[in-house]
Amino acid sequence: MTALKTVRVLQLGAEDFSRSVQISDCAEWYYEPVFSTLPEKDFDVAVLDREINKEEFEFLIRFLRAYCLFITEKVSLKKGNVTWQLHIRKMGRRVSEGKLKNLLKEDLPDYFSGSYGERYMPQHMSVAQGFKGAISWRGYEGVDLKGDYGNEMTQIVFWRNTIPVEEDQSIEFWLEYEKEDSVEISLEISVLRFMYSSAPETQKVWTFSENELKDIVYIENKNGRRGHIFVSLKACFVTDYMVNFG
Repeated sequence: MTALKTVRVLQLGAEDFSRSVQISDCAEWYYEPVFSTLPEKDFDVAVLDREINKEEFEFLIRFLRAYCLFITEKVSLKKGNVTWQLHIRKMGRRVSEGKLKNLLKEDLPDYFSGSYGERYMPQHMSVAQGFKGAISWRGYEGVDLKGDYGNEMTQIVFWRNTIPVEEDQSIEFWLEYEKEDSVEISLEISVLRFMYSSAPETQKVWTFSENELKDIVYIENKNGRRGHIFVSLKACFVTDYMVNFG
């Protein structure tokens, strides 16, 4: 007999759904009617059945992955409030009652986080030397950049650490960000080969547009050898606008 992989699910709301909806056997269920001290560990899925406060926002920003936030139709998403900000930052999804039931009963195994993955932490980000605007770090949460980049895509941020990628391995990426409508961004992912006493050799480069970044993107290493992934972000501004990265 094979044990089911555990998917950690957090629900915030007035009613505990596990008492009225069939939940997959793989779920490790955490229900919080009123926010209290929770274990400092990642959650694979979060379900919001009410608006959240600033304390809950800070917790979920830190311990929840993108595309794993589900918000019921009864929750107000007023632009600018903390619930709306979390929805934007974590690429949240609205769910009807029927879709929520299907998610909790059938789809939770799809959100198991034990498969290969690595989070690029904000403290590993560096702002490009050519950036001349204002920089405001938000601790371990992210960084706010404000400036004028002209009309051509220019590197503004890169991640100092690289991660290994094996031959024929595929890796998914998602970007957590908030920006002004007049800012255009793109994500550049390179596979590098490090060689003794020489500069790294670029084996492959992928560039993902802002439209593509609305969903998860992925790369596949078909170069016939092991490499290391280097990630940078580019942006294009017409005039002074704000962009936030986390």
